Amino acid sequence: PQMWTMPMFAAGQPAMAMGMSPTWIWQPVMGIQPLVLPPPAPIPVPVGLPAAAQAALRDLVTAADDQRQALALPRRLAQAALEERLRGTWPRAELQVFGSVATRTDVGGSDLDLVLLPSGGPNWGAKVQKALTQQHSPWLISCEVVHGEFQLVRIRVDTGCFRLIAQHMAPALGSSPEAAAEALNSMEWGEISIDLSTGAEHGGRRAVEVVREGLGNFELFRPVAVVLKQHLRSCGRNNPYEGGLPSCALLVMIWCFLTTRKDLAAAEPGFAVAEFLRFFGTQFEARKVGISTTGFFPRVADDRCDPAVVRDPVGGGNMARGCFAFADVQREWAELFHRLRAGDAG
Repeated sequence: PQMWTMPMFAAGQPAMAMGMSPTWIWQPVMGIQPLVLPPPAPIPVPVGLPAAAQAALRDLVTAADDQRQALALPRRLAQAALEERLRGTWPRAELQVFGSVATRTDVGGSDLDLVLLPSGGPNWGAKVQKALTQQHSPWLISCEVVHGEFQLVRIRVDTGCFRLIAQHMAPALGSSPEAAAEALNSMEWGEISIDLSTGAEHGGRRAVEVVREGLGNFELFRPVAVVLKQHLRSCGRNNPYEGGLPSCALLVMIWCFLTTRKDLAAAEPGFAVAEFLRFFGTQFEARKVGISTTGFFPRVADDRCDPAVVRDPVGGGNMARGCFAFADVQREWAELFHRLRAGDAG
């Protein structure tokens, strides 16, 4: 077994922490040991973010929470309408939520990920499309079968059509008619996107359990994830079909970072975000080092063609294999880090 190590200097501090250029050494180690990389070095001058930047990041997380609450009932009603329609083809059909909505790491405009159980069988996508379009549904905007590594059905729904149904649920929405009306008005009734997939061994359900474990381990996990996901969305680097960084890969990167930075456990979320941006935006060498939930590891020749390696904690594959714009993502993170340090709250 071998591992990466770095020269240690005065008081046992690594070279990077002493403000010196780090030198990684690939050397043999006696005994069976896990591969360990030193955690990213702290900013040499331990100053916090400007108050305006801290406040802006807190407001962003609060806004994401408010929007999630406003979308909760419209999403449930859309899910119920789809489930009812699909039972005409699969009498025992059940739709389960997975992805960012299930883990509460979704941000504005996040798709609702659903899995059809039990498995839809051969040509299930075409059957779903037929079941949804063979009779008129005022709430259905479009239904498209997407063929890729995994087949899915992309559905767009107008939840405004469910508002009348929601009015009949008024007693459950508030203690009085006025409170119920206020609750209905606070919800977001409009278009939502749904990605529907199927499979009895669907990895998405297992992934939800894994992400929830990470959320339970690190209090900072969720606020950091919300800020970074919102940023990737705003700069157009979140679409994996266009070379962007998949949200599942981002969550693994956050988990890896928080695992190696125990010193941030009591830090402000904004400072943790800044440290993530500083390290991955200005220091991380994606061509040399891979990322997993247990820490960093050296890349091997087998994955040399991949722009980055983010190990899937469920299936073991590379979640960033198609992220050919990873270098652009890093540049966006570096730019945001410098803006936050300068006090730009935009």
